[in-house]
Amino acid sequence: MRRTVPIAALLALVAAGPAMAGTSGELVVRFDPGTTARERADVLAAAGVVPAGAVGLPSTEVVAVDGDGTRREALDALRARPEVRWAEPNVVYRALEAPDDPLLPRQWALRNTGQDVEGVAGTAGADIGAAAGWDLGTGDAAVNVAVVDSGISAGHPDLAPNISATVPATDLVDRDGQPTDLDGHGTLVSGIVGARGDDGFGTAGVAWHVGLVPVRVLDDAGGGRSVDIAEGFRYAAQRGVRLVNASLGGGTNAAVISDAIAASPGTLFVVAAGNDGANVDSPGNGIYPCGLALDNVLCVASTDATDHLAPSSSWGPVSVDLAAPGENITGPAPAYREPAFSDDFESGLDGWVVSAGAPWGTEAVGAGTALADSPGGRYDTPRSDAITTAAPFSLAGGTGCRLFLTMRLETAAGDGLIAEVSANGGPWTPVGSYSGSSEGRTERLSESLGSMSGAASVRLRLRFLSTGGERADGASIDDLSVACLGGPYDANDFVTESGTSFSAPHVTGVAAVIMSRYPQLTAQQVKQAILTGTDRIPALAGRVATGGRLSFPGAMQAAARLAGGGAATPGGGGGTAATRPGTFRLRPPVRRSGVWTVDAVLSRPAVVRTVFERRRPGTGVRGIRARWIVVRTDGPRSRSGTVRIRLGRLGPGVYRVTLRLPQERRVLRRTLTVRARR
Repeated sequence: MRRTVPIAALLALVAAGPAMAGTSGELVVRFDPGTTARERADVLAAAGVVPAGAVGLPSTEVVAVDGDGTRREALDALRARPEVRWAEPNVVYRALEAPDDPLLPRQWALRNTGQDVEGVAGTAGADIGAAAGWDLGTGDAAVNVAVVDSGISAGHPDLAPNISATVPATDLVDRDGQPTDLDGHGTLVSGIVGARGDDGFGTAGVAWHVGLVPVRVLDDAGGGRSVDIAEGFRYAAQRGVRLVNASLGGGTNAAVISDAIAASPGTLFVVAAGNDGANVDSPGNGIYPCGLALDNVLCVASTDATDHLAPSSSWGPVSVDLAAPGENITGPAPAYREPAFSDDFESGLDGWVVSAGAPWGTEAVGAGTALADSPGGRYDTPRSDAITTAAPFSLAGGTGCRLFLTMRLETAAGDGLIAEVSANGGPWTPVGSYSGSSEGRTERLSESLGSMSGAASVRLRLRFLSTGGERADGASIDDLSVACLGGPYDANDFVTESGTSFSAPHVTGVAAVIMSRYPQLTAQQVKQAILTGTDRIPALAGRVATGGRLSFPGAMQAAARLAGGGAATPGGGGGTAATRPGTFRLRPPVRRSGVWTVDAVLSRPAVVRTVFERRRPGTGVRGIRARWIVVRTDGPRSRSGTVRIRLGRLGPGVYRVTLRLPQERRVLRRTLTVRARR
């Protein structure tokens, strides 16, 4: 359910919290004692860095990247040198304070003090521990996260700074290269993962700094074809994206999707458990890709603000790995124009036409009034009648047009309300149907108007149907409007929703921070860290495999242990020291083809990180002008891979290929082919 954020929330004060750290853009290098000044200068020059200021510490220098290289490339090069004891980002520590995002008090999932959100009081501490997690890392724009969803409102002020600069967005629904979010689902998911934090606006994502990659596979009604979803997964993985959020699912195990995930072992797929309130491990209740038995899939259930499994959340002690907050989650929303039609029903039903003899009318709700199918009592049965807008309204020139309304609902089985629209006098088209119970709550709803977007003459009607069984209170409707995308963004463009769709991105955000701090960890190790670091919750025992709820600091500490660095320490977004890479010398090229063969002993069956360094000018390969280099690992099909690195002009010189690989017990003998393409 979608609900808008009250303006009053923008005025809430932010309480004090733990310290946070960032990076200055500089690097700090500690050399081994005895390294001469000339040797140090040679090391710095080879890494593409220059001194950036004096420091009164032994064998230590502060440096900055020189030229077009990146900080990560410089770190890799420095850590590869035997003269360097360690190299790390020059971390900036800050005063003890919480981020200044004004909606943070609504984000109970990040910091739960027992505050009231949407009329629900929480339990202090029933959160992911974001304050302590941010003390250990806030992410890095170099870590790309594909949000395979309904698209992203990339212009939203909380998201625009964190859209990936290295992997382009894609639209696999309309195939137009513009993944505009016509549903709002992907925008909210993206904000939970990585809304820019501590920027004085809106909300804070779990990862304050990240590269969001919009991959649109869901249409304006939130549905998507299995082949498009699979293509979206492969699109991300083939472009080196190591983390995918997929807050979607279905009851059929589509081979095209499972094959796409299985073919991308280096990418972690964080998925949702579903909202049927069922055991997905029971026959007939499966939800996919949650149910896939693959070690790069991480499935997430939903908890509420009291650390209980959310009533609607599906669960499963085998298929579902852990839970994370998913009830009443606030985040960014698309911006809409001024409504083409709206009614708060404070002036009666002047803008409507009621079916002859039908009981539609208004009733008092709090300090105002609302539309009701049976004001002040239960509806009669059987029944079939409607209320229709008296005059048409125009959606000409509009895109992504939607119906918004709030509703409190109570119907008997088989009874319900249908929202329908008609364009230019044509047939009525259903856009939403509602039955059952909202359990006394007023919910904010939104429905796509689909093909009606752009129509010059549109009517809306609400039709109530009952079959002749039991009677109930029916529907109470308020704040109804129809609006189209394209309005300016402001502080009102935030929503609050519930579901496992919004649990999964909390996990994805933590995974993104882990990958920024410990880039040497594999997708499987990041998953292991998240599962190992959960907070064990009694209410989740037997419901999810770990019996636990996501813990940001717990996952970071577990990741630190896996990375071999002991306990995690405050340190912003950069990576820590990694295992020393293997270094391999290129053979002379085969004439005409420009091919080098390199024999290497790998500590892992696939290339993880590749760095190209020019060694000595004037020797070896002469005059190569390559646009890119392809590194291909040969061997069994399951243990082969390709990395393509874009380069500028390569001048004369001998080049060294450096492979940074995590540890593995087995040592595999492999052959690599390095090809320079002109």
